[in-house]
Amino acid sequence: IVQPQKKIVIDSLLNAIANADNDKKLLDAKVALTVEYTEIDFQMAFDLAAESNELAYRLGDTAHIVTTGRLKGQLLRRLDNLKGAIKELRKVEPIALRNALDDDYKKILNALTICCRTTG
Repeated sequence: IVQPQKKIVIDSLLNAIANADNDKKLLDAKVALTVEYTEIDFQMAFDLAAESNELAYRLGDTAHIVTTGRLKGQLLRRLDNLKGAIKELRKVEPIALRNALDDDYKKILNALTICCRTTG
């Protein structure tokens, strides 16, 4: 069940996506919507993260490549696909490190640690 406040945020982001007049605004809105869905629907959030990741690569947006790749990895773990999660996280880990994206880098390392502990 989606709380009323969260529904308002989601509706606003869906509207922003529908009315985005350039790819950068579209990407920003999709990433924000992905974050909102991570608490509600892992599969929907993963699908949005995958779309956002493709768009980030197409735009050459390094920060969003890392963020969306991290989100994909975290969501794959939540969807019980540990090998896929590790693969996604390892793909963006060096990019985050090289570009000093410290917040994402810490989250990537944390997610990798959780994956490795889970796989034993």
